[in-house]
Amino acid sequence: MNKPMTLDQLAKIQPGKTFRTGLKDLADKGDTDLLQINDINANRLDTPDQWIKVNSGSGDQKFWLKQGDILLPTRGNQYTAHILNMTPVRPAMATNQITLIRPFEHDINPYYLAWYLSTPEVTRYFNSVITGTNIKMLNANIIAKIPLSLPTKENQMRIGAIHQNWLKQKQVYQQLVETNETLYNGVCTKLQSGQPLST
Repeated sequence: MNKPMTLDQLAKIQPGKTFRTGLKDLADKGDTDLLQINDINANRLDTPDQWIKVNSGSGDQKFWLKQGDILLPTRGNQYTAHILNMTPVRPAMATNQITLIRPFEHDINPYYLAWYLSTPEVTRYFNSVITGTNIKMLNANIIAKIPLSLPTKENQMRIGAIHQNWLKQKQVYQQLVETNETLYNGVCTKLQSGQPLST
């Protein structure tokens, strides 16, 4: 392990764009895909065609996303980092409730960093520094000072691969649960109404 560092020594930290008015989907009239927290929660991170469309303004290039970016939701009670695995085909950015983290060096494996940012160790750090009401929010200064040490490149790669494999399995399990829940509710609804069950 290298000497302890903070995240801002290893990566660019860029909060998403703040919108002063309510968001409206401009559809075909928009020139930029906009990622929101509900897109991440609904597993739409890598399908920007399902995000709402907005128009970019002057200086918005600093918000534009690219493949390999780490995206950290900053509002709520769970702070799980995600990797953008696809390359946007047109400008794409996130709202200010998501922070973009982009490693400076090739020495840092983004998949390892995404795993580390989602560990109980980092959650404890967040909980120790966040104050506020029931709706808690991280700010860029808190994220910047996340303490970490880097393992070897080989171990970063191994951890990142294990983490990605687990996320894929988790998604399959989630889809299976949702499918079975639909079937289960259908059976119970038929029994409640006295309908015969098909054999």
